[in-house]
Amino acid sequence: MSTITWLHLSDLHFREAERWDEDIVLRKLLDDVQKQTTSDSLRPDFVVMSGDIAFSGAPEEYALARQFFDELLKVTGVPKTRLFTVPGNHDVDRQAISRGATAIASSLDSRQAVNEVLAVAVDRRLIFRKFDHYADFVSDCFGGHLVFDDERYFYVQLLDLADRRVAVLGLNSAWLAYGGDEDRGRLVLGERQVRLALEAARDADLRIALLHHPFDWLQEFDRNDCEALLMQGCDFVLHGHLHRTGLLSLTMPDAGASYASRDYPNSYNFVQLDLGTGQGTVYLRRYSDERGGFWTKDVMTYQNVDDGQYPFELMPSLGAAPATDRREMPSVPVMPAVDPAQLEASYLRRMQDSCTALPLAVIDPRAFERTRQQTMDLLAVYVALHTQTRVAMEKESEGKGEHRGLERVMEPDREIRPATALEVADHDRKMVLLGDPGSGKSIFANYLALCLAGARLERLGETSLLGDGWMAHLEPPWTHGPLLPLPITLRHFARSDWCDGTANGLWNFIADTLATQDLADFSPYLRQQLLDGGVMVLLDGLDEVADPEERQAVRDAVADFAKTYGHPDNRYLVTCRGYAYQDTRWQLERFAVHTLAPFTQKQIDEFIGCWYREVCRLGWKSEIEAEDLTHRLQAATRRPDLAPLARNPLQLTMMASLHFSWGRLPEDRVELYQEMVRLLLVRWQEARLGEDMGVTRAVSAGKLESALERVAFIAHRTQEGPEGTADVSEVVLRSVLKDYLEGSWDRAGDLVTYIQERAGLLMERGLGVYTFPHRSYQEYLAGSYLAVQPDFPDEAAGLICENYAQWREVALWAVGVMARLKKMTHVAVDVAAALCPHKVPDRAVPEADWRAAHLAGEALLEIGLEEVKARERHEQVLARVQGWLVALIERGVLTPMDRAAAGDVLARLGDPRPGVGLREDGLPDIVWCEVPAGLFIMGTQKEDIPALLEKYGGEREWYEWETPQHQPNLSAYSIGKYPVTNAQCAAFVQDGGYRNDEWWKEAISAAYWSPAGFKGYLDDEPRTGPATYGGVFELPNHPVVGVSWYEAVAFCRWLTERLRGVF
Repeated sequence: MSTITWLHLSDLHFREAERWDEDIVLRKLLDDVQKQTTSDSLRPDFVVMSGDIAFSGAPEEYALARQFFDELLKVTGVPKTRLFTVPGNHDVDRQAISRGATAIASSLDSRQAVNEVLAVAVDRRLIFRKFDHYADFVSDCFGGHLVFDDERYFYVQLLDLADRRVAVLGLNSAWLAYGGDEDRGRLVLGERQVRLALEAARDADLRIALLHHPFDWLQEFDRNDCEALLMQGCDFVLHGHLHRTGLLSLTMPDAGASYASRDYPNSYNFVQLDLGTGQGTVYLRRYSDERGGFWTKDVMTYQNVDDGQYPFELMPSLGAAPATDRREMPSVPVMPAVDPAQLEASYLRRMQDSCTALPLAVIDPRAFERTRQQTMDLLAVYVALHTQTRVAMEKESEGKGEHRGLERVMEPDREIRPATALEVADHDRKMVLLGDPGSGKSIFANYLALCLAGARLERLGETSLLGDGWMAHLEPPWTHGPLLPLPITLRHFARSDWCDGTANGLWNFIADTLATQDLADFSPYLRQQLLDGGVMVLLDGLDEVADPEERQAVRDAVADFAKTYGHPDNRYLVTCRGYAYQDTRWQLERFAVHTLAPFTQKQIDEFIGCWYREVCRLGWKSEIEAEDLTHRLQAATRRPDLAPLARNPLQLTMMASLHFSWGRLPEDRVELYQEMVRLLLVRWQEARLGEDMGVTRAVSAGKLESALERVAFIAHRTQEGPEGTADVSEVVLRSVLKDYLEGSWDRAGDLVTYIQERAGLLMERGLGVYTFPHRSYQEYLAGSYLAVQPDFPDEAAGLICENYAQWREVALWAVGVMARLKKMTHVAVDVAAALCPHKVPDRAVPEADWRAAHLAGEALLEIGLEEVKARERHEQVLARVQGWLVALIERGVLTPMDRAAAGDVLARLGDPRPGVGLREDGLPDIVWCEVPAGLFIMGTQKEDIPALLEKYGGEREWYEWETPQHQPNLSAYSIGKYPVTNAQCAAFVQDGGYRNDEWWKEAISAAYWSPAGFKGYLDDEPRTGPATYGGVFELPNHPVVGVSWYEAVAFCRWLTERLRGVF
């Protein structure tokens, strides 16, 4: 048999007072069930009863139930071992609820509290006493097949049906129930119960969860936890309780009440899964009290159910043949009798199609509708990305701007510049490109693939619809010619059946992907090219593989692939978020590492110019309008509040989108994201053909925004790992949206379909799976939801304590929402207070407390120092946080990167440490450290150079400059405890130091100084201060950079004279 069938009953409510009516309805139910199982071929494989067996949990009520079940099993032919029940609120014996149990239940308002109670036997026993009669019934009726007590309050039963392993998860949603309507919104399943059940069922092919209450009867925190876990972990979730036929949480109707009274629309159903056809059907039955009473097809409760049958499609995993431990490897086709050049051209054209369009070309909805077939071209708006790798600037004799390769030269008179991403990709055959979210890692990989594909097409003599001259976009930095690009999304590989940590697994995934694109014939040629050399392998998103085991397998597969196809003419580029690559387990041996730098103002201006030229080319704005908007946006990105955002390419793209659509930009990132979210919602509402869309009229943009905030929070909570965006199943999405659509599952499905077709804040990632366009949107929306929760400060602090990496950004967004959108600064400051509740102790402090204190500082910055300092109580919080940050830095806890980041936060809050700022008289406050006279080792031994080269790389002559090693004998001297800071150097600048020849004797001799200021080797104009690099390099407590040896000597001479004048 290739079918699986079950009978679903619920809410029988046995009681002596109703026995007459009950017998009439249930006797006819038994007759109807027997008829369905014989004449309609619906003999069930098992029977489920989703709670409320009794009316008040009394022993005599369960005696009636036992008689009924004996007869039911007889007419269905189902053994007792395949009858499954769970308790409902009517199975509670209210008289057994003690005051102690009530007190415990009333305190369970958080996940932690629930998990703690479920883990403590004494508390659990006190609460579960109200199920003693139900437990006796289970023991007597099922004879050991099912056991119920305070330790075994849920179960997982495994069945072998139709060559499938089926798991029935019997869950207890009534353990906090009192038995009446007052239970709504106060019940919990408990994350512990759900996770343990799912773990016990993980090897099953088909998982069916059985519980009594719908999810909307659960407390909000528990619903957020358990609904998503069950929706994603189970194939079906069955419930009862409604006493009416309503929509189930998964693709089919519920059982209704099999008996409530003769006046109720009593109902039950059969469910049959046909694994051969991939089709499922719910056979709906309802009771009619007319003509003496009878059971019939239910054609009244649901729309479009004309024959009492509710059809639905099975997931492919259920409708397919039984899975084996390992999918059969796809056969590599014999070289087909097709011109390889034609196959390659088809492959390259498809790649260009996928790489050329901007993924975030969000535009004015009306303009979008007028130009539906046009998209913004990546090539038109791409700006060369810089890295944090520094290389030597070209000398005038070499020709300024002439390409000299990636040369790191350590000469005193050589200026440096950032290397471009293309330069480092050209220099290093195997490299990892790191960057923050939205820094352009994937865009660079797409740009490189796009240009190489175009160049390959030109070499084949084929025409690209996107133009010609492709190598010109890569040269002069690129010196390897038109390599064959091979882009791979590692997230998709991780989710495939081929991710086993080997090169062979990764190749099988590539071949499988080509087959799904109708390019299977190209596989043997691509593999041969890998063996012969000349392939640019682009592996995008190592950080987006959240599961540690999967990421290890992906990392191992990439490493093995690079070795297996290690021809020297093959090149490898892997992209990853910076902090995700710090863990040595994920690092790739012998891969060079480079990190993308933020945009400079020059790059920002260039991008904006390119953006509006593309807008003009597409006809969305006139040339005059585009020029005006260009100047206005360029000016806006110089605002102190928006300049940091604009340095991120993704943020800048969204700012440009918003600016184009609205003609203005909000004040800060919280307001900016609020506007960007609303822009996308407007696109949902307005970017459509025609005006009559019932779905969009059914829910307001505000409610839709609230719904998506909740979706984001649920998705974020269930996501494993702090990387990438969460997958949101259609089931979860519909289950949330229906709450804003009067509980209609069908209308929620219509809205999901609309989202799928029109895009917006959710993008379809796969069949029935959606995701946010970027993690920052997910985090902003989740933060917006968190901000309006009761006890927001304590809940935020609890989430941070639970998982710092997962909730850090969400908490900061929530603080910003509360401070600036809700205008409740005091609540936002309370978050910082909850994260940093006391002064730093002298004893050892857990790592989690240091991270919480660091985050508290960031939260205060998110609020704004002016707002924080407006109240005395808030200043006390500020002082406490400053103390923690100073201790974090000085005690050497966490990693150097963490301490540097904490120093940056401290700079913005105000660094109170002596030695980093200025004295009251305005001179640098130097904390002097005495160094005694004596010998010290200086330089490098010549015999150590080979080992140093092996360990650190570089050129041999760099190390030879440091030979021979010797021991100078120095007199005693003093040195500053900290490097000279920007604040201290600024005192020199403000004192006119760059214009006073008294301090510049050496620079004057070298012709680098004039009354106009200092003009270094590559300075176009004289400077009256250090060269600026922006960002953290300009924080007041940061060591001053951008100064030459001449400038350092001038500063020291000035400070010496000024201190002599004081002392």
